[in-house]
Amino acid sequence: FSFTVRVYLLSVLTMKKFLFKSVLLGTILITILSMLESCFDEKALEDKCRRSNWVLSFKDQHFDFAFCGDSRAYNMIHIPTIQDITRLNGINLGYTGTVFEEQYLIVKKFLENGNSIGKLYIQADLLSFDSKKRARHQFRVYNYVPFIGNDTTITKIVGDNTNPLKFLLWKHVPMVKYIEYNMEYPITFLLRDFSDCDTEFDSFGSEMKIGRSRAFTDRINEYVPAIVTSEQSENEKRKKQNPSQLIYNELVSEHTMKYFEQLIRLCKKNRIQVTLYTPPLLNANQDKSGYRKELEKFLGGIATEVDIQYSSFLNDSLCSNDQYFFDSSHTNETGTKAFSKLIANRLIRKNQNIE
Repeated sequence: FSFTVRVYLLSVLTMKKFLFKSVLLGTILITILSMLESCFDEKALEDKCRRSNWVLSFKDQHFDFAFCGDSRAYNMIHIPTIQDITRLNGINLGYTGTVFEEQYLIVKKFLENGNSIGKLYIQADLLSFDSKKRARHQFRVYNYVPFIGNDTTITKIVGDNTNPLKFLLWKHVPMVKYIEYNMEYPITFLLRDFSDCDTEFDSFGSEMKIGRSRAFTDRINEYVPAIVTSEQSENEKRKKQNPSQLIYNELVSEHTMKYFEQLIRLCKKNRIQVTLYTPPLLNANQDKSGYRKELEKFLGGIATEVDIQYSSFLNDSLCSNDQYFFDSSHTNETGTKAFSKLIANRLIRKNQNIE
């Protein structure tokens, strides 16, 4: 009996020692990982070459106008050209591949940082709302990794666009968020010098494309639906006969619309006048199928629904000049400056009542 008791007590003691060592080792490991994560967070925010950090570095500044959207805002708006015509102060908040979820985050944090905007011009086309084609245009969480758990607004929006279990681990287990995106934030990241980095965009937030793409791609069907041929199914033919029904019923994601509407409400709350606009596309003004008009009707309807202005440039003569285009959906440097003049005169001067 006494031997059994001694064995039992020894087992209990051994287990206690094991648990104590495990807890101690775990505590040390968590402490080290937490300190490492803090170093990564601090270093990541130094990287003003990263577009999101650059935008969020602005504090307490006023801009008479701003643009947001995806690459068709980022690459097709030249702020200095607009400023020369309007004598107003502007900034480009657009960036390649951004969706309304990320655009809402950018504008919200921009305003929370004490900045103010007089007029906001939101670039939109079919792809902006098309839930089927948006697969390659997803919320880019990796840009906001250092803010997760450190910024309430960004943490909430990122959490709403991430797998809940994965997000819980990012938020509460040190370094998991950086391990997830180790290609963006390798361990050598801590040794980089961001004191003098060159950005792909200018000081106003735009990047103009030069010349013409070597692999010129006709991407117009992403923005103006393709003409249905006689070889396609009767169902597709039926959809062609009622394109607005196709657009409204099958393309709009509720999640996308939620953030688009939140963006509009945010602007109205901050007394920002909003205009939705569709940039030029190569040969969009030569569309004979009627889809361009249906697309404009669709976007105009969305603008009316949320009580904002809408303007389309799909029928402008600029669309007919291929010398203005880098590819079918993006203007080059010459086209961007020409379009910016058009924007300045047709939209901004009119909205600002500038003679």
